[in-house]
Amino acid sequence: MPGVSLMSRAGLRQASVLLARLIVAGIFLFAALPKLIDVETFARSFAALALLTGWYLRGGALVVSAMLLVFIAAIAQAMARGIDIDCGCFGAAAESEVGWGSIARNLGLLLLCLWLLLPMNRESWRLLGGRTKVKPDGSSSEGKAR
Repeated sequence: MPGVSLMSRAGLRQASVLLARLIVAGIFLFAALPKLIDVETFARSFAALALLTGWYLRGGALVVSAMLLVFIAAIAQAMARGIDIDCGCFGAAAESEVGWGSIARNLGLLLLCLWLLLPMNRESWRLLGGRTKVKPDGSSSEGKAR
């Protein structure tokens, strides 16, 4: 994005991380509410809260990513075997059958989790399109990103 300052890019990254956290955490908390009595639900709720609050963000994103990979694999094998089952993802609040839509939703959430796992250092900043500043004397300095 030519013409966008380094500070604007850093702000954009922070805003996109917050948005990704809110989307994934909200969906996993909503899915966990009807099932608060078992261990799996506790793990899902803990991971969602970690994403929502920012505490243990990377751990929460890793747990959710692992769960999403398992969900994708389970849905794919059910589809391959011709099993027509209800997803059960959101309890009685939103009944839906497993299918390509479920896989697409989970892949989208997985991409958001992977975005949250990106470190915010200079190298990742360059990978995201961050540019170096050019000083008046013609030398360059690395832009700072957090």
